[in-house]
Amino acid sequence: MNKRMLIAIALSLALWLGYALFIAPKFESKNPPAKDAAQTASVPAPEKKKESSSTVEGPAVGKIVPVATKATKQESIRIRTKHYQIMLTNKGAAVESVKYGKRSIELAGAPVHGGKGILDFGIYFNDKELLTGNGLTDSLWSMKKLSDKSVQFETVADISGVPVILQKTYSFNDDVPAFDISYVIKNNGKTQIVFPENRVLVAPADSLGPKLNDEGSSSYDQLYSVYYADGSFEKGDRGGSMFSSATDMKNHTQKTNWFGIISRYFTVLMIPKDNCAGVAWDSRAEGSYRIGGYMEVAPLASGSAVTHSFRVALAEKEKAVLSAIDPGIVTATDVSKWIEPLRDGIFWCLLKINMLFGNLGVAIVILSFITKFLFLPLTIKSTNSMKRMSMLQPEMAALKAKYKDKPEKLQKEIMELYKKHKVNPMSGCLPLLIQMPFFIALYSALSTSVDLWQSPFCLWIQDLSRPDTVFTIHGFNMNILPIIMTVTTYVQQKMSTVDTGQSGAQAMMMKLMPLLFIVFFWTMPSGLTLYWTIQNVLQIGHQFYVNKIKKTVPAEE
Repeated sequence: MNKRMLIAIALSLALWLGYALFIAPKFESKNPPAKDAAQTASVPAPEKKKESSSTVEGPAVGKIVPVATKATKQESIRIRTKHYQIMLTNKGAAVESVKYGKRSIELAGAPVHGGKGILDFGIYFNDKELLTGNGLTDSLWSMKKLSDKSVQFETVADISGVPVILQKTYSFNDDVPAFDISYVIKNNGKTQIVFPENRVLVAPADSLGPKLNDEGSSSYDQLYSVYYADGSFEKGDRGGSMFSSATDMKNHTQKTNWFGIISRYFTVLMIPKDNCAGVAWDSRAEGSYRIGGYMEVAPLASGSAVTHSFRVALAEKEKAVLSAIDPGIVTATDVSKWIEPLRDGIFWCLLKINMLFGNLGVAIVILSFITKFLFLPLTIKSTNSMKRMSMLQPEMAALKAKYKDKPEKLQKEIMELYKKHKVNPMSGCLPLLIQMPFFIALYSALSTSVDLWQSPFCLWIQDLSRPDTVFTIHGFNMNILPIIMTVTTYVQQKMSTVDTGQSGAQAMMMKLMPLLFIVFFWTMPSGLTLYWTIQNVLQIGHQFYVNKIKKTVPAEE
């Protein structure tokens, strides 16, 4: 390969790195849980502005008053719908377990990234409580089943000496993987009550399953807080950076259409049916993935009440599913608009092939053959070009001997030689460049589609969405497929590379390319590595045919 080909390959790798760093979903490290506060807080909310940071103060005095029904023990109630098996508990009026879909995937019950492992849909009276919790999440609420798919919880909170009745009502349906939740705040005292900044916070959860890694590593337990405001989809950033310092809380205090958290495969998003005045989220580098929405609550006179209702999208992170719930939350799929059509097409093909063979690993192998066939004209053009270049080796050797002390002149003469024989050295890079979008789209499908999660292939490859780790030595995972892929990459390169007069540094770079690939692929989903390995094997077969069987090649036009 000459200098141009080297630049083209480097560009391809740069594109891949750019996608991995800036477009592909980020995986966060596992974080310890935040401590719960034993009392209700009462501190001012941060100053209103588009986005701000604040370090919150300690909680003030307040306590939870037992409900009139005198609930003395923890109880649960089960709700079944077309999409869920839900277990509600009167402790905190929360969802303690929810099994999703035909595979009964548990989205609660197992703490992820330091969260409690429940979907509490809590009520918080200031920012501090959003971080540390309050007594409401641990107290026993009264529980009443209103219908087969509706349950109401109630408790009483002492807010600055005024008893306040709090109600949470869950209403489920069979139409879509979503449900409704309403909050009622009623002043049950004799004096008016005013909340800080005339608002409260409600939050969906600080943990969302499924828990993906049984070994305790959280590299694949992707989780982050999100919101949609001002026409833009935003992620709640965490920790400090080069331009900002770490704080306890960050805020966006303008109208927000929805907010929630996203795991690798699922979303839990709260869509207000009335106005949401903004969001606050836990921005600490270590801590929960808590995000809450500001609900306006005007001063409540004695006996008056306010109600806020939400549609909750607890669903897989797929465009069609989210669109059926609410077209406005489709951006929560978090897929680049440039790669989305190709990603959806590949995903559709894999599922259709899987219907025939019942094995997604086989579907990936067949997809490799299909894409190789589609790119066959480019592959033929590439291999023929490399074959013609190898036939020019005697003339190139003569030029190298003649201009061994004049490298610039040598490069010029080599390019004239290519031009004379109608050889395009850049054509050898075309298959690699063209396949990069397919590669990135397949990565997206394998990484974010729950249908591919825990899908086995054969032998030791039992989950195509994760690396094919066979054993671990001192915390280092030993993966087999990346090694096989690297070997096939080296063989392919050895069979197709010809001397183009490149410098020693360039030649060394080409030899190191397989090692760079093994680093890139080591933690990739095994389905992606399988696809690339099959591509290498097919290219080796084609290159063998060109090198050993096909004696002549047509001139390049």
